[in-house]
Amino acid sequence: MYRAWRALASADSRILWRDPLLGWVLVLPAGLALLLRALIPAIDRALAPGGFDLEPFYPLIMSGYLLTAPGIVGMVVGFLVLDERDARTLTALRVTPLPLAHYLGYRLMLPLVAGTAIGVAAYPAAAGLSPMPFSTLLPIVLLAALSAPTLALIVATAAPNKVAGFAVVKS
Repeated sequence: MYRAWRALASADSRILWRDPLLGWVLVLPAGLALLLRALIPAIDRALAPGGFDLEPFYPLIMSGYLLTAPGIVGMVVGFLVLDERDARTLTALRVTPLPLAHYLGYRLMLPLVAGTAIGVAAYPAAAGLSPMPFSTLLPIVLLAALSAPTLALIVATAAPNKVAGFAVVKS
């Protein structure tokens, strides 16, 4: 199974290199974390003269980020499946020795692991807003990462092509 997953990961990396949009989208969670760290305190300072304190809402803002980051990974994996369907790779996989269960396992584990890794890695970049210990962060990120394979499956099943996939993600 490890060899099959390694081959599928190699094919995915080639697709990401060919489609720069998908490659840049994977960098988006880290960029979003840095943007939040810079903009939220600035917005807080701008609202302070009006008597509004944004600081009590920092944990809520960060929870929104923790739910968004894995969803972005799920969207990318959903688009990878749409690319494979457009190229008829999925049809070709049926005649290979790779069992469909291994393919589906890879497609579901990839966004789950990547969403968790991105959430854990990028949160400290924005943690100046609402720091939390790793022992608290990890279960939250693991739970939020479940949205990644869910979104990947929704995009892959509900959209007939990549253009419709964007509409599915927006909805």
